[in-house]
Amino acid sequence: MMSLWIWKTRTRILTCLAFLLVAGLFQREHSFVSNTHSAFAIESRDEFRSGDIIFRRGVSAESYAVRSLDGEFAYSHVGIIQRNGSDIEVIHASYGEEGQPEDGVMIEPIESFLKPESASAAAVLRVTEGSNKAPLTALREAEHFLKDATPFDDAFDLNTPDKLYCTELVWLAYKRAGIDLVDSKFDNLPLLIGGMNRPYLLPSSLFRGRHLRVVWTSEESEKKK
Repeated sequence: MMSLWIWKTRTRILTCLAFLLVAGLFQREHSFVSNTHSAFAIESRDEFRSGDIIFRRGVSAESYAVRSLDGEFAYSHVGIIQRNGSDIEVIHASYGEEGQPEDGVMIEPIESFLKPESASAAAVLRVTEGSNKAPLTALREAEHFLKDATPFDDAFDLNTPDKLYCTELVWLAYKRAGIDLVDSKFDNLPLLIGGMNRPYLLPSSLFRGRHLRVVWTSEESEKKK
């Protein structure tokens, strides 16, 4: 049975069908709704800062589809960290995955963002620029998206800031803070029906940009155990 979110709009149906075809026609009723991996420890959480960018490898059918479109890249979803003392939360644009009743920009504790039902691996990156101004400004932009209850971008259109998908949220927040994380180098995905001439932004393009460096990965954390 297809996920209910596929049926919300015609554009979303066509786009997600393309994703699912590339991923091998995976469906949520298969084993991807739960994760067989143990939850990984976040031993370096004290090092995380507001404005850091957190990637995760999802376990849903849609996550596998995104990774398949993205050259089997390690991660399928991304958000921005908000830290208040010892409390760490993640602002991200969700498509209403397992356990989340609504689409759109949301905030949740990092433990929930990285729960086994949602993630099998993760990484935290930070802008390489020395000043803390840009990350905090980007975080404020993300908080505005949250306050405005910005809906999920079903059409995956970078020209509609009133709707956002996950990579678009991070990119736009930092762009408004003065840093174009991908230097306007976007992805072409001709398979996506209805948007063949539009640019897209995949997780790998954000991750591999020259403006970011890795500060933590779950894989390295597991090796230290």
